[in-house]
Amino acid sequence: MDVSLYIAGLIALGVTLLCVVLLQPLAIKLNIVAYPNERTVHSGDIPLVGGLAIFAGFCAAVIFIDSSLLGFQSFFLGSLILLIVGLLDDRKHVSVHARFISQITAVLVVTLWGSITLENLGDILFVGDLKLGLFAIPFMVFATVGVINALNMSDGIDGLASGYTVIALLGLLYLAWGCEACIAEQTGLVLLIAAVLGFMLLNVRSPWCRKAKVFMGDSGSMFLGFALAVSFINLSQGNTKIMAPVTALWLFALPLMDTVSIIVRRKKKGQSAFSPDQGHLHHILHRAGYTVHQVVMISWSVSIVLTLIGIIGYRFGIHDGIMFAGFMSLYFIYHWLISRALNKNRLFKQELQPEVS
Repeated sequence: MDVSLYIAGLIALGVTLLCVVLLQPLAIKLNIVAYPNERTVHSGDIPLVGGLAIFAGFCAAVIFIDSSLLGFQSFFLGSLILLIVGLLDDRKHVSVHARFISQITAVLVVTLWGSITLENLGDILFVGDLKLGLFAIPFMVFATVGVINALNMSDGIDGLASGYTVIALLGLLYLAWGCEACIAEQTGLVLLIAAVLGFMLLNVRSPWCRKAKVFMGDSGSMFLGFALAVSFINLSQGNTKIMAPVTALWLFALPLMDTVSIIVRRKKKGQSAFSPDQGHLHHILHRAGYTVHQVVMISWSVSIVLTLIGIIGYRFGIHDGIMFAGFMSLYFIYHWLISRALNKNRLFKQELQPEVS
């Protein structure tokens, strides 16, 4: 790895950390704050500027390294759109429709301007490569918006969403390492990982951070979800292909399964897919008696195992159809287990008591 990339990574981490500290008073003044409620597991008013800090750290490192990343203007514009809408949502809650419009707009920017398109799903049905043709752009919109909202909906406990992001990015980086056609993508992954780690120093509970001092907010979860989705698609297609499209499902398996499962359950109850409740995996684990730190460690560990399965499956040339069937089977088992726990165990019907720290 070039020395300048190490330095750029340190800049991304340092600028993110510095911005988190400097932006906290401004966040409180502008009311960009998360207040405790019946669904949260934090106490006190927490600034929601983590996303802005991560984006600032990432951009500062990109400017320093002066690499071909500067050619990804469409990605930066799409990210900026989501960041602005996310900050507005963190401050005064914009409508679900407005968030969806911003997400779709960001996807169209990278597709129509940046020419990043999901055209081939691989041989997931055992009939040859499934090429999307005219459905390429609509399916890319669907897939990207899905990843954005899956990460957003998993951001309910200190360090969970950022950890999912780093695990997926590390998986991508491992697969991309050594690929001469995607040097810029490798650089971007390193810098984004460093920026997220800078945020996590003040978000993940640890001996030096007894409780989260900052949250990423909707601005952060939408930006990182967008970055993940674009990376998944870009690195599974064309000249920069370093994995099969189905591999992305395994790299992002746990938040994806949790989100789809909870949406299905809500729809069965006649509720909106985005109506708040306590049915996420992290809620269930916390209600079962695990501490916030334990919930995060369990979730990260499962995510790491699933990511490794995806990587090993691709490296050993396991057929796309088998990997897809394995993922779908795992999802149905997950959905059945969670639904069974919610429906039959009174423990999971009790109110979640916020953890005071």
